[in-house]
Amino acid sequence: ESIVIPAGKSITIDLNSMSITGTMPKGIGVVENNGTLTIQNGTISSTAINGGAAVLNKGTLTITDATVNGAPSNTATGTASYAVNSQGIGSKLVVNNSTIIGRGAIAATKGTKVVLNGGTYHTPAVAWGHAVYATNEGTEVVINAGIFSEGYEMSANNWGMYQIYSG
Repeated sequence: ESIVIPAGKSITIDLNSMSITGTMPKGIGVVENNGTLTIQNGTISSTAINGGAAVLNKGTLTITDATVNGAPSNTATGTASYAVNSQGIGSKLVVNNSTIIGRGAIAATKGTKVVLNGGTYHTPAVAWGHAVYATNEGTEVVINAGIFSEGYEMSANNWGMYQIYSG
């Protein structure tokens, strides 16, 4: 089951160099935040092929000195699985000096605000993907520092590979 932080709750998960790994279906996160959550000092990973995000945020989330690994990619379906998916008006994501890796590293949608303070954002996809994907009216991404990369060379048959996409 997902680790769910309910609305109105304020929680810190200090992983102390440990990890949390889960296999969640699409639309569900290994960790789901609806409240105020800080994740620090460890790793959270999703292992479901084209499954849910490692972290699904609909509240206020801060990730500090941590690693978040998104689900592996399945090129047959072309469905993205973001490592961190932050969505919804009033939601906020702050990433401080962390490593976010996935077919999509960060998804910012539906009016969320994201602040990236250093760190590495990488998509090692074998098809398409984005280090940072931002879309929908009211969504805002502020990049103060960071390294953004993707591990796929474009070919004539592939599209949609961006390190940073703003739709």
